[in-house]
Amino acid sequence: MRLLDVSQEQLVSFSKDRDEPELLTNLRKKAFLDFHRLPLPDDRIQEWRYTRIQELDLSPLVWTKTGDFIEIALLDGSALPASVSLMPLARAIKEKNSVSQHFGRIIPPTDKLTSLHYAFLNDSIYVKLDDDATFDRPLHILLRARDPARAAENAFVHLFLDVGDHVHASILFESDLSGPFNTVFLEMIAGEAAQVDFFTLQHDAEDTHSFAYRSVSLGVDARLRWYEGWFPRGKVRGKSRMIFSSPGAEGSLKSVFFAKGREQVQLLSEALHRVPHTGGDIKNRGVLTGRASSIFQGRIVIDKKARDTSSFLDDKTLNLSPEAHSFSIPSLEIDADDVQASHGSTIGMVDEDELFYMMSRGLSAAEASSLLVMGFFDQLVGTIPEKDVQERFRKMILQRLGDARA
Repeated sequence: MRLLDVSQEQLVSFSKDRDEPELLTNLRKKAFLDFHRLPLPDDRIQEWRYTRIQELDLSPLVWTKTGDFIEIALLDGSALPASVSLMPLARAIKEKNSVSQHFGRIIPPTDKLTSLHYAFLNDSIYVKLDDDATFDRPLHILLRARDPARAAENAFVHLFLDVGDHVHASILFESDLSGPFNTVFLEMIAGEAAQVDFFTLQHDAEDTHSFAYRSVSLGVDARLRWYEGWFPRGKVRGKSRMIFSSPGAEGSLKSVFFAKGREQVQLLSEALHRVPHTGGDIKNRGVLTGRASSIFQGRIVIDKKARDTSSFLDDKTLNLSPEAHSFSIPSLEIDADDVQASHGSTIGMVDEDELFYMMSRGLSAAEASSLLVMGFFDQLVGTIPEKDVQERFRKMILQRLGDARA
């Protein structure tokens, strides 16, 4: 059924047929009304500057009521341990206070596109990592069409990760969707003193248009090391947010992206400090070639009560082509005293002197450029603590370099 032809009555009937909890049904109803009421965002809103979102045509979108996109195992393919439990998100909303209190609030529906996601949600899951659990291998969450015959379906996927107190875990979240239009939202709560290494890889199929929103709320003394890899073959808008809602929490968000041809990457990375004694760090490294374009917005918000906070932002983009276009928009919003915060941003081309030096040692221009790009990315990729995941990032970068030269 064409998404714009779905009525509110049909949506409510669908929700009731699935025995969804009232909270979810009501959220769908409100999101449906907001989706039809609200216009697409425009560039008068800072978050949407330069995005050309008005060009997005929603009229052809088809809604498949139930999707089948989520696969979860350990990264080596082995079965999940007993300290990991899974259940449908609708059931978790009924049974888990942590979900009913936080679902749709860590990533709230605030505009036409987030409202679309919540109204037409067609695949979701709740993942719980039990208190005090320690994992010696990364958990792997993969999004792709499990049935190849359904690969062209649009995915509206929502994941809720509940990381218990004192958990030590690594999580790789990977998106390889093929539908022409996808929204993928991930909400995570990290419990007291949890230590989470969180890796995300986005490499959806050619000509896809993806909206990927991820938000992590950090508990008391929680530690988060978050690494993102954005390697689109179409258009992607990513919004990643660390929420420091409890004292003593610390988090870093390090992202890399590579776009070629006419691919488009639009990223917003945020650190929201709401309480005292927290620390955040955002770093981004991006490379463009061909006629690709990127927009990176880094945003640090320190609320009035969030004294004794440190938070830093650093963004660097490398353009390998004069036809590539990149924008960087860093911002600080500080309402508290006794804080440390700064931001920096640079956009440039490959250093011609370095390129000449390497070519004088016998390397071709392509080989020299590739080495410089790998060194540029390695400032962040080289710090990934899981070696298998680090290699996945490097493989993606090398693949994109090969594609760019083809």
